[in-house]
Amino acid sequence: MKKMITILFLALGLSTFAQERGEGRKDLSNEEMATLSAKRLAMQLDLNEDQEMKLKTLYMTRMDAKEEGRAENAEKRAEMMEKREEMKE
Repeated sequence: MKKMITILFLALGLSTFAQERGEGRKDLSNEEMATLSAKRLAMQLDLNEDQEMKLKTLYMTRMDAKEEGRAENAEKRAEMMEKREEMKE
């Protein structure tokens, strides 16, 4: 019985920890996310400032492309919903 209670508390603790970890990133802008990602990689690879700036630019370009893709997908979904409405009528 003690093992079951211990496992239950561990599972609850880990799930709570996992949920808290991702919440902070939603508050950051794309530029802040790019800066953090570039700094993290620069520290791991021991890069100089010029290389870090290039990484930041790369991350910003990548994030902008993702946002454009999301906007396009949202537009396509809206069009599909309109077509479905027309088909129902």
